[in-house]
Amino acid sequence: MRIAKASIFTGLGNLGVYSVMEDDYSQYFGFTKEEIQKILSDFNHPEKEKEICDWYDGYRFGNSDILNPWSVSQYVTKNFTPDTYWLNSSENSIIKDLFRMPTDKDVETLRGLLNGVPITGDIREDISYGDLNRTEDGKRSAIYSVMLATGYLTPEYDDLGLRQFVIPNEEVRRIYSREILIHLWGGGGPDFGERIKTAFAHGSAEMLETVIQEAFCESTSYLDFPKETGNGDDGDKEKTGERAYHNFVGGLSLAIDDEYMVRSNEESGLGRFDISYLPRNVSGVYPGVIIEFETAKSEKDMDAEAEEALSQIEDKMYDAKLKDAGVTRIDKYAMGFYGKKVKVVIKVKE
Repeated sequence: MRIAKASIFTGLGNLGVYSVMEDDYSQYFGFTKEEIQKILSDFNHPEKEKEICDWYDGYRFGNSDILNPWSVSQYVTKNFTPDTYWLNSSENSIIKDLFRMPTDKDVETLRGLLNGVPITGDIREDISYGDLNRTEDGKRSAIYSVMLATGYLTPEYDDLGLRQFVIPNEEVRRIYSREILIHLWGGGGPDFGERIKTAFAHGSAEMLETVIQEAFCESTSYLDFPKETGNGDDGDKEKTGERAYHNFVGGLSLAIDDEYMVRSNEESGLGRFDISYLPRNVSGVYPGVIIEFETAKSEKDMDAEAEEALSQIEDKMYDAKLKDAGVTRIDKYAMGFYGKKVKVVIKVKE
């Protein structure tokens, strides 16, 4: 990251800073394409050029296209086997903290990144960690700026020459989906997404409840989920506490993007569902899923709130869009929450 806030009143000043967006010395931040070709030629593996570029290319420093030097070195050392070598070379706690409680907009942005949708907007090169404690929009700009400076995003230019930001390569994409996103919203290890998909495949409320309960216990604070109820800021019927649970479970859904297209707060039937899961293969083993949330005023009310949410799915025909998409098995889950506790009930398609 750029060294920011340096002045005559600090012990370090008068620095010449060259950021990832500047051209000076840009070719020295990693391996260039020409250097990669020379390495592969020296090791008699020129056929590996596409693979090594798919996994470790994509970084743009100024006007130079650069490959990750650490990962390339490990790739060659490990007998030209691609893997997420960069993952174990640094600690991701800053990024995890930034997204510990994501908003709907954060979730949609990260889901888009995994699917190749670029970020556009205000990304600053002079960001400092003190800028992260700001309003929501200011914080989001700071987050993406940190992600750019630390290698989780890279700039590219569209046909009109406008700058946008994307995930650099396959290595970083896998770090997002297999590690960072898993730890941000639920721990559970690399098999976290598989556990959710298994619960859906088996139509098991108990399995899903166990996974989400573990996620709450491992990665959130009791204070992240307010028990007070009332209208949301936008004046609709969504409760303030319910929105926090909604955002959290929506974030967990990023771990199963390979099998599901996830939609949030969309019109369907006679109302608007909380979360809908459309299987990418409607004739495969995974069912369509609707989830509705309710917050409880006490722990003993959790079951009743979950049952009420389940009735709401039925009464308002929230499964209409999934039926229109050709899904024949649609399982309806409802979740009742109190603090960091959850109760999950299900109505399985007969």
